[in-house]
Amino acid sequence: MNTTPQQIGPYTVECELGRGGMGVVYLGHDPRLERKVAIKALPEHFAQDPERLARFEREAKLLASLTHPNIAGVYGLEEVDGARYLVMELVEGQTLARALQQGPLPVDEAMRIASQIAAGVESAHDAGVIHRDLKPGNIIVTPQGGAKVLDFGLAREVEGRGSSLDISRSPTMTSPAQRSHHTQAGQIVGTAAYLSPEQARGRRIDRRTDIWAFGCVVFEMLTGGSPYQGETMTDSLGAILHKEPEWDRLPADTPATVRLLLHRCLAKDPDRRLRDIGDARIEIEEFLRDPSASRLDLAAAALSPARAGAGSRLAWAVAAVLALVAIGLGAMSLLPRETAAPSPIRVKIERGTTEARSRDAGAEFAISSDGSLLAFCAGGSGLDVQLFVRSLDQFEATPLSGTNGASQPFFSPDGHWVGFFADNKLKKVAVTGGAPLTLCDAPGDPRGGSWGDDGTIAFTPDTTTGVWLVSSSGGEPRQLTELDASENERSHRWPHMLPGSQAVLFVSQVRGNNFDDGAIEVVTIADGERAVLNYGGSNPKYAASGHLVFGRAATLYAAPFDADTLEVLAPPAPVLEGVTTVNSNGGVEYAISDSGALLFAQGEPEDLTNRLEWADRGGARTPIGGSETAVAAALSPDGTRVALQIYSDGSSFDIWVYEIARAALSRLTFDTADEMMPVWSPDGRRIAYSGIHGGNPSVFVQRADGSDEPRLVFTDESRAAFVTSWSPDNARLMFMLESPGAAEWELYTIAVDEQDATPEPFLVSQFETRYGVFSPDGRWLAYSSAETGRPEIYVRSVTGGGGRWQVSINGGSWPVWAPDTSELYFWWDNTIYSAAVTTVGDAFRVDSPTMLFRHDLPHDFFHPLYSVSPEGDRFMLLSSADSRDEEEDSSLSLILNWFTELDARLERGR
Repeated sequence: MNTTPQQIGPYTVECELGRGGMGVVYLGHDPRLERKVAIKALPEHFAQDPERLARFEREAKLLASLTHPNIAGVYGLEEVDGARYLVMELVEGQTLARALQQGPLPVDEAMRIASQIAAGVESAHDAGVIHRDLKPGNIIVTPQGGAKVLDFGLAREVEGRGSSLDISRSPTMTSPAQRSHHTQAGQIVGTAAYLSPEQARGRRIDRRTDIWAFGCVVFEMLTGGSPYQGETMTDSLGAILHKEPEWDRLPADTPATVRLLLHRCLAKDPDRRLRDIGDARIEIEEFLRDPSASRLDLAAAALSPARAGAGSRLAWAVAAVLALVAIGLGAMSLLPRETAAPSPIRVKIERGTTEARSRDAGAEFAISSDGSLLAFCAGGSGLDVQLFVRSLDQFEATPLSGTNGASQPFFSPDGHWVGFFADNKLKKVAVTGGAPLTLCDAPGDPRGGSWGDDGTIAFTPDTTTGVWLVSSSGGEPRQLTELDASENERSHRWPHMLPGSQAVLFVSQVRGNNFDDGAIEVVTIADGERAVLNYGGSNPKYAASGHLVFGRAATLYAAPFDADTLEVLAPPAPVLEGVTTVNSNGGVEYAISDSGALLFAQGEPEDLTNRLEWADRGGARTPIGGSETAVAAALSPDGTRVALQIYSDGSSFDIWVYEIARAALSRLTFDTADEMMPVWSPDGRRIAYSGIHGGNPSVFVQRADGSDEPRLVFTDESRAAFVTSWSPDNARLMFMLESPGAAEWELYTIAVDEQDATPEPFLVSQFETRYGVFSPDGRWLAYSSAETGRPEIYVRSVTGGGGRWQVSINGGSWPVWAPDTSELYFWWDNTIYSAAVTTVGDAFRVDSPTMLFRHDLPHDFFHPLYSVSPEGDRFMLLSSADSRDEEEDSSLSLILNWFTELDARLERGR
């Protein structure tokens, strides 16, 4: 039990003022100088901790070295009965945190306090001290309006200016009024809502971490709330790492000087943050002396897109628009943007055919640099999709022959060619037609291409690789970026060549499945050096207006960007809402011409929650329960449990088990890397899954009740492996192994319980082969193969003898056997099909497939998102809760003269 001491050295203790993780503070009286003092002591349960005692003594020495009117002073260090006490200046007044409970402060008052805080922190930095826990609770506002910074208990001496230090793992000091769940002993130093991104990541820090916290404090003074306050510490840290403050919370009359200062203090990349808090103090003092003449106002004006260059840009306008709205003019009008900037004009573009379903690759359309041509993919499914080109002065689109299966088109800079992906190749075709030309292999699931003005094409051939470069004349591609396993990078995608072809924009996806968790980066081609431009976003592009444009949550954002220095000149701001995102991975659908035309697919963001359901053979649904965040599901053989793949803790995928009868959800895997695609053993005792090992998905097995540790069955440091099925005797696993050749995926089996078992090839061919599934009687294997040019379902004998039978007719994927092997189900084009099966000896006969019911899959994963019940009378489905109309609008939206609107939106946001 804690008791308040009566006497500490010569000081009389009157009462306790507050306590927290780093100490207890008492009100004391100094009889010699007749003054009140604050006395700080370590809590009793820390008294025998040598590390905490050393930190406490270090604090005393640090405070004694800091003499400044805006820092609370230290008077002495006392020791009584083995306990240590720090005697400090008692500052009259209230904490800034308590003052802000009454609401935000006026701008002038907030800036007066901010200048004093900056002055105090500047003095500490000059002495080689970093505070590391700057927040309103550690700032006292005196009755005279002064400000003093308290509690350098988390600070630590550094060896001179500009050096960095390691974060020690200690708690923060808070008063009873401020104590909360945001700080915990043994966690990252500091209070969660005020931690800098580098603190939150546990990385080395320097004085710029105090500048970040200073920005948070100023933001809170103006708005009444922290920019990164969450309900839990995890919420706060997630916002700090991946989100921007809600800048519109700032009062409407907040001057540009203050806005710009906040943007510079709260830059997530410390290299783009204000370098010295003394600069902030100077700018604030300049503002307080004369708000209309502050140098930050001049800097804010300089952040607008370069007007000198804008005057030379020409925006074509009238003729194309009039043709599109059928009032027909035949000539283009070219108007300088700087003089009498043309107003934006909105029109709808009808593609003229049914739209192909989009993928998270990004837009399935493009616009030429001069804004006169559109290219888009349209048709039905698979090979029925082809490439179309349409001139904006024409009503009809022209199909380009030989482009079946095309995806992700992009124009050459001169508008004479269209690049695209098809048949595991990167190709190009002339806009006037003719045979497409193959440039190089792209043996995967591509994620975007971009044609540089020097004839180099940047492209991403697969979801799990980096950015590659190849000549537009064809040849051997070379790799530009590689995934960084140490940073848990999962994908590089959406490359975009910058003017001059010296650098490429792209997105690096880290851990989870949402690109708000990734980073927009730029890589220089000459040396491969990478730099982060913004955390979170998809499909980045450079606009000729001088802006970096990207998407996030169905919204386009833009920020002034210097394409020569590769620097973002101001924080991004929203410029267009309602842009379609293609699925949960993000990937907004838009394209920009240099002439200022914006082409985009308009729509609302998807509802990304999913639901577990029972469905009878007619498709009637009954909810099961489970988790709305599951992205893969597998029903146990006895039908009582479901293995789910869930995005846990906002950081990685894990396997969970849901008991249907009890509605109980329990976590099976706890690794910080991803575990995916669960598959039950036939006896229901174990679950196989693919987990990240050495940077690649590998095969693991674990008991379903969690009574053992995960066991690695197979890994290949250069190839991904996804488990798809168990043999009925529980002895072998079937898995898809990434192929080094053009086939992409091959089927292998491996003995589950043999030590150092060698995988055996089961089906290796020149054609892509996926989803191998053993029949319940163990005699047959169903799988998907693309040997006809699109995926179809086939069956062959497990022993390899006999024939091979095609089950599907017009495409098929994800086969699932009936429990008695009497039927084979498969999925295609959002529909579940059934084919009756008859076997006699080694003979296999299958009837023509019949349609059972529609089933929209929420994700394009390797594992089936449906299972059949043990009785064979119903199906367990993981269904999308997306509420958008299934009949998607095939039209596109076009805004001509969009740069005018872009400038206006950014100007209003400043």
